[in-house]
Amino acid sequence: MQLAKQLEVEVEVLHVIDPRVVHGVTSRYSDSQTIAAGSKLSHREIIEREKYHVAKELDELLCQETSRLNFPIKLKQTIEENEILKKVLEELNRDTSSLLLINKAVDNMIFGSQSELVETCQSYEGVALVVPPNYCFQRMTNVLMPAAFGNLSVQKQQFVADWILKMAPVINIAEDDKRRVDEGARVSMESLFYALSVNYQEFHSGDFEEEYLDYAKMLEPDILFVEKQRPGLVASLVKKGLLEKAFEQADVPIACF
Repeated sequence: MQLAKQLEVEVEVLHVIDPRVVHGVTSRYSDSQTIAAGSKLSHREIIEREKYHVAKELDELLCQETSRLNFPIKLKQTIEENEILKKVLEELNRDTSSLLLINKAVDNMIFGSQSELVETCQSYEGVALVVPPNYCFQRMTNVLMPAAFGNLSVQKQQFVADWILKMAPVINIAEDDKRRVDEGARVSMESLFYALSVNYQEFHSGDFEEEYLDYAKMLEPDILFVEKQRPGLVASLVKKGLLEKAFEQADVPIACF
């Protein structure tokens, strides 16, 4: 909510009830609206019960959060039975002009494993911002991104620049001396962030991913940008990709591009 206030954007809160998670269980309570205690709930009854309780909890939470803002925000709430990855592939990718905000928690409700979280972020064709559980919003003053950001399409670069410029942070750009971006990409980034202070850091260790994450720990940026590049099949069998390592090691919001 605080981020939406800073960016002056609309918010849609999406809660997906994964049918793989909820199964028929025995009801532990009874009232005039439900079947008798001790009887078996059907799948549909469980889903509807979940929707009811989630909607109630979300209403209470969102009312508290919006009242703290003292700022008018257009808010939409969606609760549905679906799988998050399926939702991304079939619906969210139709319009990738939204910033997809995801809780990093692997709680066996939305995400059953970290690999599922990684795959969801990689499958979203827009920018996903993955936030640690219980993270307290703070105004963005310091951003770290790889120079590979300059290889994105102009449209995607502009989308990111639009919300970064509203917070006016210092931009720190890290470049691998063995995989330099071309001059056009560098000029493009400098043009995008012309109004901001931009620092360049060149890495020479030969292991860009490790040095990038080590530098992030030292710098402690408010947002860490990580490329969603999928490792090859063989590479994925012997080592973790940068995105997965970032989720494990970084305690700050991660913008996956």
